Amino acid sequence: QSKALQQLINLGVTRLLTHGGPTQSNLFDNLPQLAKWVRQSKGQIEIMPGGGLNYENLDALLELFPFQEVHGTHIVKT
Repeated sequence: QSKALQQLINLGVTRLLTHGGPTQSNLFDNLPQLAKWVRQSKGQIEIMPGGGLNYENLDALLELFPFQEVHGTHIVKT
């Protein structure tokens, strides 16, 4: 995975939307992997967590790790 991340950076990819693990897993369980990728990327690519995020759990995620960008289906409360 580290090699693939570096390949994306080398190709000029600027953002990676990822769940950080298997689709059936909980995004919060994948935070260690997501944080590892953020550290490894050294700001060369934006790691954007997605999958399972909504307005009810967004604040909890950002308290655990201050991602710059996130993706969620129901992220804005209407």
